[in-house]
Amino acid sequence: MASSIRTLLFSDIEGSTSLLRRVGAQYGELIGRHREIIRTAISQNGGVEHGTEGDSFFVSFDAPIAAVTAAVQMQRGLQAESWPPGCEVRVRIGLHVGEVSQQDDGLVGLAIHHAARVAAAANGDQLIISDDVRRLAPTLPSGIGVRPLGEHRLRDLGTIALFQVLADGLSTDFPPLRAMPISRSNLPRLAGTMMGVADTFADLLDVVRTSSLLTLTGTGGVGKTRLAIELARHLTAEYDDGAWLVELAQLSDPGAVVSVLANTLSIPPQPDMSTLEAVIDWLGGRTMLVVLDNCEHLIDEMAGLATTLLDRCPGVRIIATSREPLGLAGEQVHRVASLQQQHAADLFIEHLTSADRSISFSPADVEIVIEICRRLDGIPLAIQLAAARARSLSLTELLERLGDRFRLLRGGTRGGRDRHHTLQATVTWSYQLLTPHEQLVFDRASAFAGDFDLKAAEHVCSDDSIDGPDGPDGPDGIDCFDVLDLLQGLVDKSMVVAHRAGAATRYRLLETLRQYGEDRLDQRGVLAASRDRHATWFLEVAQRADRLVRTARERDGNETFDADWDNLRSAHAWTLSTDKLQSAADLCTSCLWYSTIHEVRSEHSDWVDRTLAALGDEHPLSTRMFGQAAYWRSSLLGDDLGGSELARRGLELASSPDHPDTLACWASIVGASNVHELGSEVSEWAFHGLCTVVENLPDPDSEWFWVLVTVDACAWGHLELQPTWFARACGIAQRSPSPSLELWVDTFRGQLELQKSPPEYAAALPHYLRSLDRARQIGAVRAIGGALRAVALIACALGEPAALARCMEGLDILFQTRHWQKAYQLLETITLSLALDGHVDDACVVLGFLEKELPHGAGLEIAAGFRKRAQAVLVDVPGRERLHARGAAMSRDEIATWILTESAGRHAG
Repeated sequence: MASSIRTLLFSDIEGSTSLLRRVGAQYGELIGRHREIIRTAISQNGGVEHGTEGDSFFVSFDAPIAAVTAAVQMQRGLQAESWPPGCEVRVRIGLHVGEVSQQDDGLVGLAIHHAARVAAAANGDQLIISDDVRRLAPTLPSGIGVRPLGEHRLRDLGTIALFQVLADGLSTDFPPLRAMPISRSNLPRLAGTMMGVADTFADLLDVVRTSSLLTLTGTGGVGKTRLAIELARHLTAEYDDGAWLVELAQLSDPGAVVSVLANTLSIPPQPDMSTLEAVIDWLGGRTMLVVLDNCEHLIDEMAGLATTLLDRCPGVRIIATSREPLGLAGEQVHRVASLQQQHAADLFIEHLTSADRSISFSPADVEIVIEICRRLDGIPLAIQLAAARARSLSLTELLERLGDRFRLLRGGTRGGRDRHHTLQATVTWSYQLLTPHEQLVFDRASAFAGDFDLKAAEHVCSDDSIDGPDGPDGPDGIDCFDVLDLLQGLVDKSMVVAHRAGAATRYRLLETLRQYGEDRLDQRGVLAASRDRHATWFLEVAQRADRLVRTARERDGNETFDADWDNLRSAHAWTLSTDKLQSAADLCTSCLWYSTIHEVRSEHSDWVDRTLAALGDEHPLSTRMFGQAAYWRSSLLGDDLGGSELARRGLELASSPDHPDTLACWASIVGASNVHELGSEVSEWAFHGLCTVVENLPDPDSEWFWVLVTVDACAWGHLELQPTWFARACGIAQRSPSPSLELWVDTFRGQLELQKSPPEYAAALPHYLRSLDRARQIGAVRAIGGALRAVALIACALGEPAALARCMEGLDILFQTRHWQKAYQLLETITLSLALDGHVDDACVVLGFLEKELPHGAGLEIAAGFRKRAQAVLVDVPGRERLHARGAAMSRDEIATWILTESAGRHAG
């Protein structure tokens, strides 16, 4: 079955069914003319028609430029045609390039589905292309251009950058694409109307635009978070890198603040840098709005962090929410006031009628609502709780009970400081109206950080064993089957918030209510028991998800980690604080694989470091933690020597060199740069240690990652063993396929072709392109960068004109993720590509950097002779020594930035 790279075109008539209804028997004539126009363009541009179903076409072309030219011709012809009035044939067209295989019944391949999804995202009369088509056709025919439409999520295929083709004779204005855009923020969409801010909202927007820090202060429940989110939402488009919400309410460990920030912003760790330094480095050249929500319990840490970010990251602006100001110079403080009379009444009525639109209010009713809201000091959360009670009480009864309850619970005089007591009294009153079982479920639910699903609630909130005897009047134990009904009762009473997440419902306590429930647990004397139960459950969640992410159900496992990461963080912090070190280490282990793929590496690395510090050198678990710390240091931070040192300490403490806990230690030593000398004593020792442990794994099908590590390790002196180990990996992929495993199998297939003498570049390309497609589907950013580096290498070796464009795309991703190992290798290809394209001065600058940093070269590019070829081209360049010195004086950040901006600007197009 022969494979080839083809540019694929799909077309489809928009609204064909309604068009058929309108024109009736004339439809056949219209379709016939439509097919004539399409087929003329196919024939004149060398296309191959593979299928026509109804009103759609599937066509392939040898080259992207031919496909784009044909598609423009199609749209010009269709849009210039004199269709009968009201019977215009409006066609959507999409192009994508990728690997396909020829079978008896036609072409097959994932790229076909990808191309069909691209076309499906277009509107009628619109022609869109994927980023791959744009890169492989950097110079389009005269009069044809493209407009970026941003990244979009295509069903079943992950995210992709899409472009609209522009040309004379084509329509230009269209509605948004029929695909999900990728947001530049994580701001949630909040239900209901934001009341009482119309007079100040525009002024606050201006404050954020002109000041580096705005702090919203006020009592709990007054709406600080909501206002901050709405301000950020209105300003997102004004920041190139978007607006991001960093939630701190449930963070108990001040030392984890920076890691949570890095995790939220997907900031990669960097070698020889603390997490804070990596955050500063990452944000230094960006424009971004950051919302730091609920700072009051970490006020000193947040003040220090905000000061550092604002001093060293000029493009960053901060909105903070806190019950008190951060106390920084230049801080603009806005106290969020309680709602005025009419706004408070409107909010009450909105909450009450949201569940029953038939409810109406007489003028007398409105007066009672106004008095209720006055009693509640206009605090939105207190109003929401009271409105929930009005579903079962008349307004008059509610007002009477509020008056009685406040006299009992609060006392004192009214005033600004007393608003906190108003909220406390309202929450207490609402709590006391719950049934004993509802109270118990509410208290136990306060153990959750972030939201949670029903299964978690059934485990953490059921069974009276965690509370012990509640006395003769206390509730009986809660059966797990009763938790759903009790949760629903809490939702109805606004004590718990429910929202849909895909096919499931998830629940959450607002922070003020969660703190109240946590205080109640403490008063019961069972806070520790509830947190233990929470940690036990989420360790099991992590272990189940970890098993899934290495199977065909990888997506399910990833979705579990995504949804429950806040709870996993909380569970890890709790186990450390209570010296449950086995659970802390097990949580680190279960989250390791997910963390390496899904951009939470910085936070997980912090977990590992803190767990290792708590264990000490002599603990039996230290070997495993030293191995994970070494893995982060070497494989992800690029500090091979530091990783090797940590790994050696782990092996010294191991109960046996063959114990599975030593795996990461052996792998880190094998991969360390100081043992790359083929056949060295240390290299042989580490390689055989790794092989021995992997050979004896009890379940290699679930631990396939280490089989792949061994395949890679064979490249450093044991190429004769690589086919055997690779065959094992392929066998696992057949028995228990997962997208990530298949991605790496494709990568190694390509690598094996490149390791041949001479390298089989053309044979390697389809494997790397398939790997690239898989990496994009699962959002594995580092794997995308690695695959692009290989595709660029091959394109350069084959002399393809798109080689430099591939280089730039790969370097952009590798620089963003600070994946320096692959970035250095790609610089070898960039040097040669620049030289061969005639950009010899720029090539000399990059070569100067490489010869300073890596005088002996890096990666397969050296085996392919790229540096020698570049040196031969550049030997007689005027001013070569000066240009070399310029590159040698640059840091790696500076050379990457220079290539992607100044150099790229000279050779674009």
